[in-house]
Formats: sequence, C-alpha cells, structure tokens
Amino acid sequence: MKRLAALSVITALVLASCATQVIVETEIIVAPNKVICGTNKDLECNLIKQLYNGNFSSYSVLGVPIEGFDYKPGIRYHLSVTQYGYLPGVVETNLRHYYKLKQVIEAVPDSKVYYEGQY
Repeated sequence: MKRLAALSVITALVLASCATQVIVETEIIVAPNKVICGTNKDLECNLIKQLYNGNFSSYSVLGVPIEGFDYKPGIRYHLSVTQYGYLPGVVETNLRHYYKLKQVIEAVPDSKVYYEGQY
C-alpha cells in the first residue's frame, strides 16, 4: 500500500513537470506606439492585435518581447509569428507565452496613437 502511494506521488510529480506546450502559427499587428507596462512607469510594452478565427482582436498589451523583431516607433507592423505557450491548468508556471518572428508582412508609417482595447 505504501509503495502504491509513493508511486502515485512520483507519477504526479513527473506529469506536472512535463508541461504541455502549445505552438501556434498566427499573425499579429503591432501598434506604432508603446504603452506603459503595468505599474512600472519606466517600462514600455508593445500593443498588439492578434488574429483569431479570421479577425483581429482589439489591441492588448504584450508584456514580452517578440524574438527576432526590431521595433521602430511610428511604424505599424503586420507580422507572421510563431506563438509558444503552455496549456492553462497543466502546470503552474510564470511562463505564459512568447513569440518568434517568422516574417514582416507589412510595415507602414502610422502617426496615430493607439490604446489598449481599441480596434
């Protein structure tokens, strides 16, 4: 009985350490301006719209950099990216998701100022 209990605990620990990674090929639009990230007034983050079911979402704050992407203010970007993440509830982790640039589809000068929640 003790062996079964110990084996159950070991199995649970092994399964919890094997997070299920999700990899998604998607497109995002990066706003031409950055916004303050959370409560740290010295940290700026990109605003992005992400493609879901053929439509772009409203702008949301992206708190992680896009690997391989060189942002320049005043340019609105349409990017093809690979999004890496982990299924919620599979394992507790601080890593939610991150992006890697595949291709810059379009880079257009844009002088508008965008905010979180805008379409």
